[in-house]
Amino acid sequence: MKKTLFLMVFLSLSIYAFSKHPFLNHEGFVVILSDLHFPFAKEKVEFLIDQVCEIKPGAVFILGDLTEMGSDYEFSELDKIISRLNSYEIDVYETPGNHDTRWSPRNRKGESGFKGFCIDAGPFEFLGVDTSMYFEHHGHIGILQLQWIETRLKQSEKPVVIMAHHPFGGPANFTDDGWKLMNLINDSNVPVVLVGHGHSYDIKGMYNGAWFQMVGAAKDGWYTVLSWEDGEIFLWALNTDGVCNLIRQIPAGKERRYSQILKVNLRKIGEKGVSLYFETEGIKQITLTINNSIFKKFSDFEKRLEVPVELHNDACIFAKILAEGVDGFTERYIFSDFDSSKLLWKFQASDGVFSNPVCSDGKICFADLSGTVYVLDDYGKLLWKKKFSGPFVSNVVVRGRKLIFGDLMGNLAAYDLETFDEIWSMNFDCPVFSISSGQKNIAVGSGENLYLVDPDCGRIIYKFYMYGTVQSPARFVSPYFLQTSWGGVLSIIDENGKLVKNFAVGAGYETAAPCTPELFDDWIVFTNTSGALHGQNISMKTKRWRKSSLGAGYSSVEKDNSGNAYVSNINGTIYKFNPVDGEILWKSNVNGQIYDSSPRIVGEEMLVVCTIDGNIFFLDLEKGEVLEKLYLGPGFIFSKAYPYKSGVLVASMNGTIAFIDLSK
Repeated sequence: MKKTLFLMVFLSLSIYAFSKHPFLNHEGFVVILSDLHFPFAKEKVEFLIDQVCEIKPGAVFILGDLTEMGSDYEFSELDKIISRLNSYEIDVYETPGNHDTRWSPRNRKGESGFKGFCIDAGPFEFLGVDTSMYFEHHGHIGILQLQWIETRLKQSEKPVVIMAHHPFGGPANFTDDGWKLMNLINDSNVPVVLVGHGHSYDIKGMYNGAWFQMVGAAKDGWYTVLSWEDGEIFLWALNTDGVCNLIRQIPAGKERRYSQILKVNLRKIGEKGVSLYFETEGIKQITLTINNSIFKKFSDFEKRLEVPVELHNDACIFAKILAEGVDGFTERYIFSDFDSSKLLWKFQASDGVFSNPVCSDGKICFADLSGTVYVLDDYGKLLWKKKFSGPFVSNVVVRGRKLIFGDLMGNLAAYDLETFDEIWSMNFDCPVFSISSGQKNIAVGSGENLYLVDPDCGRIIYKFYMYGTVQSPARFVSPYFLQTSWGGVLSIIDENGKLVKNFAVGAGYETAAPCTPELFDDWIVFTNTSGALHGQNISMKTKRWRKSSLGAGYSSVEKDNSGNAYVSNINGTIYKFNPVDGEILWKSNVNGQIYDSSPRIVGEEMLVVCTIDGNIFFLDLEKGEVLEKLYLGPGFIFSKAYPYKSGVLVASMNGTIAFIDLSK
């Protein structure tokens, strides 16, 4: 009787669902989920998954932020819920979001450095793009993944639906290199682009012949259906409360979606001038942005347009052309390097460079996200490089002739800087995120642990559990390592292996993890991701000060020869302050976001900061006045500028290492 009653209820629900949702009668459909943020709203996510099981889509695509903090526990518990889809023979494909990788002690992306997918379903290819980054809220696609995407778009004989966590262009952009994908979409048959991150259906529009649509969050009960019928694509927004709304109907054939034409050519004129030539059809208005600033809007023109542009101190031109026409918007980009008196040289790596370069005896050493280690000479010429098994986000360390580096696969190795022969190698069970050099030993942040390692042989001397992911390199002030973590502790560790003190400095989202602190006599000064600046007396745990309104949450602390301190905040403000009481001595704003890069002192009189939009600012150390700005091009700069000889080395996520000579 109970079994019969259950079947009657199930059949009634199924008949109700079929009568309620028109897409169930279409040729086929798939479901898109995003932003589950598990375990928040666990019951709602479980109910949503059960609803998806009932309608039996051809596939389910999950666009990142599956979890809240990227922990093993969260993924394990969520997998139990997602497995219900597999029990209904529904295939599930996923790509990570910032919440899955940003704080996670594990490598969630594998050896390639990105976790995408390309799946045939019905008359389409569904292409999942991994935009997540370690330790960052922002999105980044990467050179190697863009090459993979370009190959897939060229080889596909079907329309391609692109999906990603971060919006990368069109109505919204949270990436530094999404512009490259926008150019590819313009030349391909991409009818739909679906993104998450913003927990809303409000961000949308037609760009480059594709309908761009942000989708609602699964944690709020929303899921999205893409169905197809008679050469048409239908997008639906559904909610666990019973809502089923048609968002948009889109023709699958590009010739029915996109007829307007925008061709752009660039011609250099002299040393600092260019002309942009436009050929258009069906275009009503053009907005031209040069090096991240709106240059001019044009609405009164025929099919052809020529625009002269004069550059000043910038080392390149990056032009965004947004054209409004009969079929929505066309978004095109042009990038070209220019000679600059201050930019002495630039080296292009295989993929983005997240960590700081280091120099020793005329050799410049760094590693990139392709898993390659590089050594350059003083003039930026490659001496040698070697590809290893995993991507690098950790800094490299030089000790004498030893070059020491670690990757996201947990490998740590030392190589001879002259011969590049291996001296020793070892492996941790978690990614290597940071390396610091002490007097006798090195401190390696791997997963949630800090290891003291003998640099001569690679032997682990001591292991310290840090209660959370160890992101930033420790500050070494002999004989101590000062180490932060996402577990909310700031530890003072003797390099001989003794834990001297632990300070609780916040947990969850409010930790000092992105900060490398600094020691001023009896005061440790550090920033907190809640935006506060702290001073902690190491002799008296109860003696501390706090400046809560500075927003300096992702900055390390810089120290000058006079004992003053410097930090920056994400809104582009740099502070000079007294480390004993936090008194602000001056502040200066550069109108650009500063994440992780942090201020660096160059020489005796200058401070340098880098912004995520590719600008480098040079400030007067005494007064905080901006002396000069140099634009290096599109690409997040997360690493700190490295003072070198008469200038600084700067690494970018666009894969370049640049040397700026301040004597010019």
